[in-house]
Amino acid sequence: MGKSIFDIDRELLDIFEELEENGGELTPEIEEKLKLNEEEVTSKVKNYVEYINKLKADKAAIKAEKDRLAALDKSKDNTIKSLTNLVLYAINTFGKEDKKGKKFFDWGTGKVSIRPSVSVEVDSNKIDHITETLKGVFANGIFMNTLQCNDSVDVNSLLDSIQQTAIAENNVAAGEVEVEDLDDITINVTIPVSAAKLLNGEGYKLMEQVGHTSPDNWDFKPTVDKKTLKSKIVEEGCTSNIGKVVTNENLNIK
Repeated sequence: MGKSIFDIDRELLDIFEELEENGGELTPEIEEKLKLNEEEVTSKVKNYVEYINKLKADKAAIKAEKDRLAALDKSKDNTIKSLTNLVLYAINTFGKEDKKGKKFFDWGTGKVSIRPSVSVEVDSNKIDHITETLKGVFANGIFMNTLQCNDSVDVNSLLDSIQQTAIAENNVAAGEVEVEDLDDITINVTIPVSAAKLLNGEGYKLMEQVGHTSPDNWDFKPTVDKKTLKSKIVEEGCTSNIGKVVTNENLNIK
């Protein structure tokens, strides 16, 4: 069984707490206090490990508390919505009307009424279905290498495909789409292309088309495949200016 936190030297505990209060950042003063020497190294390392275990337990407790609070927050949101709907029903059904016909309840120290507002609720399931169907059309064209045989997608065929796949999925409502609806859906197309390939050839033509299609709303978001880069450096002997292979020392506590 591991040591209790109370078994750790009080002086060390004070230093650990000072370190935590400093955001976990070592200052020269704290580092000096924690400096190891040969005579006490084993004892101090044991204390350090015990405190590491204590901090890990703290982190687990914090995560559990965050999860509990998130669930509690969601529960309160749902309760507010349910009670709000009940109050709205009560006002609409039993509320008194003012001179403008606006219904309300007034209990002397408070008053409640309905304030109408206008917003848009989108059908996420239908949009997802449309997007997946459109993606399937292009995926099939890319796989069959037939996109270059045409210069467009037949919109009526697309609408028919959206309807038929919705019927096949027993979700008829998802297929109720008209061509005008497509104007209101913006598709963010993500294409992984190496920076080098954008400089010429098809990559350059791609950017030309991007500029023509959406000149003001495109962006670059870089990513690096670390596994591939590691293989190039370690196995192929390549050099890299954007990354390096490092050996990390991980603490194995038993």
